[in-house]
Amino acid sequence: QLGCHWVDLSFNQLTENILDDLIATVTYLQQDRPAANSSILDNFNLKLAGNQFSSGIADAVAKVVVSDKVTVDFGFASVSGGEVHELNPTAFEQDRLLHHGKYSQLDLTFIGMRDRGIHQLEGYLSEAATFQSLSYGQNQLTSAGMVPLARALTRNSTIQALDLMANDIGLEGLETILNAIDENGSNNTLRYLSLQGNPLATTDMDRRRWKRLEKALARLVSECPHLELIGLHYTGIGEHGVSILADYLPKQSALLWLTLAGNCLTLAGIEGLCSSLEKNETLRVVGLSNNLLDDTAIARLNTVQQNRVSAGYQRLNPVSLEGNPFSSEAHLGPGLKNGRLYFMYSTTILSYLDSLKACDRTN
Repeated sequence: QLGCHWVDLSFNQLTENILDDLIATVTYLQQDRPAANSSILDNFNLKLAGNQFSSGIADAVAKVVVSDKVTVDFGFASVSGGEVHELNPTAFEQDRLLHHGKYSQLDLTFIGMRDRGIHQLEGYLSEAATFQSLSYGQNQLTSAGMVPLARALTRNSTIQALDLMANDIGLEGLETILNAIDENGSNNTLRYLSLQGNPLATTDMDRRRWKRLEKALARLVSECPHLELIGLHYTGIGEHGVSILADYLPKQSALLWLTLAGNCLTLAGIEGLCSSLEKNETLRVVGLSNNLLDDTAIARLNTVQQNRVSAGYQRLNPVSLEGNPFSSEAHLGPGLKNGRLYFMYSTTILSYLDSLKACDRTN
């Protein structure tokens, strides 16, 4: 098709196996019939961001993309003229900056960025004031990538949401983020922090690391005064970690949404949490899906709701309970739902948190 200059295959399920055909096509257009296809090669752009390529594949493609008029964009790097070009913040802002109502989101989810991408964007993130939400989910980030991100957070006073879903930042990464929040002090504006799917604890952790995790969880609840949503689902913190959170919840006056799905919680593991929920006025949404809660645990949660109403607080709504082993005879009282919480764009959740705060207490 002469005159085709733009092919966008972003955010599909392409693997490196397909690149042989793509490379052969580009090679054919460049070398075999350059005169007949000159119009195709004029600023031809192939976009492949958000697929399942490794970060090193750009170097392989660079060997065959020799024309300076052909660009193959992987999201984390682009190939043009036989060279791999690093992240271009301006291009990223144009291509990946999404607007949802009054909030703007820089969405870099699942683009194969890895830790080096955070390093390349550090200066930009430190100074940019055009967005309130960062999404870095599913990028194989480790604790090393949290170091430049933390430096950027200490110098940025506009970011309200940070989504680190399904990476591998570990306990060290969490500690680094907490240090950045603490250092930013009164300039800290972070309201939303999702750590979903990051293993913060493992079964073979020694006592010393457990003590560090206890301190980190305590800081997360007690020293982050603006946090309204904390996502700790599938982080491996278990019943012991939840008990640490529970100790500090009664005094937390900002938190609206807490997710603890997939942490192997039983009735014994949530007893302290239930007592704290009866004393915390602000919490509205609690995620407990895919744990080990039986009929007795459901009865205890019903009591929590009754005690909240008696204390003049709003019921929790919802308390998500899908995937727990309670029987069909278990009574799910008001606010208890046999469902799970779906995380939307973090900007959408920011708007939802705004609406929760605006609700009348007696509604």
